[in-house]
Amino acid sequence: MIAMPEPRSRAVLRYAAAAAILVIGALAGLYLSGKTTLTNASAEIIVTHLPDGSKVSLNRGAEIDFNAHTFFLNRKVRAAGETFFEVNRGSSFTVYTEGGDVRVLGTSFNVRYVDEALEVGCKTGRVAVNVPSGKRFELTPGGLLTANARNVHISEMPAAEIGYWSFPYYSFNDVPVKEVFKSLADNIGFEIICGFETNARYSGEFSGAQSTEDLLDIVCKPLGFDYRIDEEKRTITILNN
Repeated sequence: MIAMPEPRSRAVLRYAAAAAILVIGALAGLYLSGKTTLTNASAEIIVTHLPDGSKVSLNRGAEIDFNAHTFFLNRKVRAAGETFFEVNRGSSFTVYTEGGDVRVLGTSFNVRYVDEALEVGCKTGRVAVNVPSGKRFELTPGGLLTANARNVHISEMPAAEIGYWSFPYYSFNDVPVKEVFKSLADNIGFEIICGFETNARYSGEFSGAQSTEDLLDIVCKPLGFDYRIDEEKRTITILNN
């Protein structure tokens, strides 16, 4: 008996299905290979940067995971323990915990999920918190949400104290001011450019749990310097008055 050739349409569908399976398999492999988990098992605070440049501080015992390959399409992070986020402006950014989700654009906030209790504090900007009951709460700077399986409580605290544990403490004793600017730049996410030559030296101690402007004032004002901030380019130019 002579075998009849396979209809062209059926062959095309068969090849298309095989190609689709290969594409799906490749995408699944790409997704799985991009999954990143970071756990702080040390006694120190760990600071890391996400693919978009957003900064995350992990307190002892905290953990985050995200997918590096898909992060720019969907900025999602899962978190447990206590974490402090400083989010770069961009598309929606969501932090998932078992006690609720936190959605933001560009802001800084503290998230703590321990012993089935969620605590979210807004330091700058605005955050929206969705709890498992389906309710949604918005927080502005200084707003603090605590929630468990039974209830949700909203309170206020000084914004400067939110995420205080994650900020560096600066101590300088007669060092070149350019070294001070470098230390600040390493932590605030701006490039600091000194627009003039200076041999000025600086001494002082202060906490990093303050706004960028306050930190610059602490260093610049005693030396008679001014500054210009370019949010779009993420640069700070130091000026000599």
